[in-house]
Amino acid sequence: MSADLRFYLHLLLRRLPAMTVVFLALAGTGALLALRLPPVYSAEATLLIERAQIPDDLAASTVRMEPADQIELLEQHLTSRATLIDLALDHAVFAGSDGQTEAELVEAMRARTAIAPISGGGRTMQSSVTFEADDPHIAADIANALAELLVAENQRLRAGRASATETFFQDEAERLAAALEEQRTAILAFRRDNTDALPETLDYRLARQSQLQDQIAAAAEAQQALAEERLRVAHVYKATGQLGIADPDLLTPEQRQLIDLQKELDAALAAGPDDNPRILVLRTRVDQLETVVKGQIGSEEAAAGLSPLDIELARLDGESVALDQRVAAAEAELAQLDRQIGQTPATAIRLQTLERDQETLQLQYDEAVAGLAKARTGERIEELARGQRIAIIERALPPDTPARPNRRALAGGGVALGLAAAVGLFVLLELLNSSIRRPKELTTGLGIAPFAVLPHLETLRDRRRRRARGWSATGAAIAALAALAWASGGGPLPFEAVAGQLGAALGDLTGG
Repeated sequence: MSADLRFYLHLLLRRLPAMTVVFLALAGTGALLALRLPPVYSAEATLLIERAQIPDDLAASTVRMEPADQIELLEQHLTSRATLIDLALDHAVFAGSDGQTEAELVEAMRARTAIAPISGGGRTMQSSVTFEADDPHIAADIANALAELLVAENQRLRAGRASATETFFQDEAERLAAALEEQRTAILAFRRDNTDALPETLDYRLARQSQLQDQIAAAAEAQQALAEERLRVAHVYKATGQLGIADPDLLTPEQRQLIDLQKELDAALAAGPDDNPRILVLRTRVDQLETVVKGQIGSEEAAAGLSPLDIELARLDGESVALDQRVAAAEAELAQLDRQIGQTPATAIRLQTLERDQETLQLQYDEAVAGLAKARTGERIEELARGQRIAIIERALPPDTPARPNRRALAGGGVALGLAAAVGLFVLLELLNSSIRRPKELTTGLGIAPFAVLPHLETLRDRRRRRARGWSATGAAIAALAALAWASGGGPLPFEAVAGQLGAALGDLTGG
């Protein structure tokens, strides 16, 4: 056990220069970073998000956004390319950086800017705007500028949305008003063109149709009565020579007999065919009696032109023609009414469609007018900043101490990493070395038992060469660290240059 311990102690001493180089390189790098990395100051402005000051049941704003969504949207506006470039140039955030492109500047500004999520609840919530810079005053100025931009952008955004909502409902109300007026004009034109077939006049047309049908039936009955009157007048005149029936006491026996025979002939004609022998006999007797009666009356009336019979028949024929004309007019009107009544269902359907469209437009118009009133109220609320708003409750102040880097952590981390790397190097070299250095390795590896072991005799020259190598490696590590410090120009070491310079230094050590 003591032999192995002496062996590994001897190996440790032999590899101590290389381990020292690794330890010094990493520990020195950590110390150099802790000393030379520039300080980064972080300034924070606190924001207060207040809910609407007027209850929604009394007057509600038309801008409805959740606070978290609102902050996210505002962050997108704040971190836009134009806004960040203007802030960086106005406040000279990267005054010492030459040759930096706009894309790199925007990315650097975005990396340094942070807007915290919403915290708290109820009527008040909080958020914050943080900016990091090499100068505490610049960090505070940028944080305050971002907070002010956020507040202004919030007001502009809400006012713009409220105005856009009001404009939308205004345009919608005007459009619906024009469409409603056009629909009313179309309904009036349709009613004017279809006056005779409107559904509200259907009852009148049906009553008029029934009235005309009654008139036609009454006219038919009147025509029948006129025809019967005409026959009666003709028969009486033939029998008596008068238009009316005279006093029976004043009639001659032949006249009374002629009247009775004429009635009997009419009854026989109504009961049987014309070629009935009885009818023939009655006709013969009627003709004989008519000749006798005419002789009794005299021929002075025949010599006077038109007889009273002709005049009466002409009057009855005139009444018959008038009845025919009234019937024709009634039938024409009845045909027109039938056509109009047949068109009424289609007219009613079309009119209902037009009126239903008008009712729909009226409802839409009423809703648009109501929405316009709410939109105007909401716009007024936003103009007076009585809706949900964001305010700065604590402006950013220049910080007294930097937020990073943590110099103690960097230095301690470098030392710990150097120790771990040195030990790791020792273990790695031991694992990679497969040569036989001890008697038991000869026995274990080759199965040969040595008779004697002769130690390696190191000459003075070998010892000097080994020491020179160790000191050379240590000097190279120190020189590399000095070169790294000198490359930074004696000022704060920029973050972007550390990795490249450290890699170059370690490459020089490895090559040495």
